[in-house]
Amino acid sequence: MDPLDNSSVTSNYGAALADDRESTGAVNYNGRSITQFSPELHLKICEYLDSKSMMNLRKTCTQFSRNIGQTEVLSKIKLENVASLRKALSMDSFAGNNLVDTLWKKGTRLPPDELAQALREALRMDSIAGNNHVLALKMMGATLPPEELTQALLEALRMNSPAGNSHASALRDMGATIPPEARKQALREALRMSCPAGNFRALALRQSYGRGRTWSRWHKRGGKH
Repeated sequence: MDPLDNSSVTSNYGAALADDRESTGAVNYNGRSITQFSPELHLKICEYLDSKSMMNLRKTCTQFSRNIGQTEVLSKIKLENVASLRKALSMDSFAGNNLVDTLWKKGTRLPPDELAQALREALRMDSIAGNNHVLALKMMGATLPPEELTQALLEALRMNSPAGNSHASALRDMGATIPPEARKQALREALRMSCPAGNFRALALRQSYGRGRTWSRWHKRGGKH
């Protein structure tokens, strides 16, 4: 795979970050051609260009091709992909999930200091798309402090939706636990939910924390609220 080929990302993102513009010849500044500027100045100019424009600039002449190397273009692509990953993780949609998957396969990861905040935001999404973001972030190594994991698990157990169950499962995999009294209360709340999500939640609580009298009463009713 060509390391400079970032088409799979740009096609998912919707369009390239900038349109191509044909070169109309070198610009003169005080009698000097822009191609005669120092390599350092050429790289400074590239800070204002996206990767696609940088690659096009490299094709215009030998000087730009020599002064703007593949390393600089790859560094720009990496920065753009990280920015696209941030945007994708903020999208509460399957389109966002698809872009995250594409970027994951390209080797794109969030910086470690951004993982926790991205996880918090994904856990606030009461949707399957949000849970897919949670799972992707877990694969990147995202986690939270123990106290925050416990609070996040309690909040997930209060969600009256399949997404809440999925969030709770992911959080337990990250090591989240809740105190015995909170477990009992979570089971009571699950039993009050008149939907399939409540049944699955009660089952998950039973599998994670064992049987109790409240569970036994629910089980005798045939798993019905």
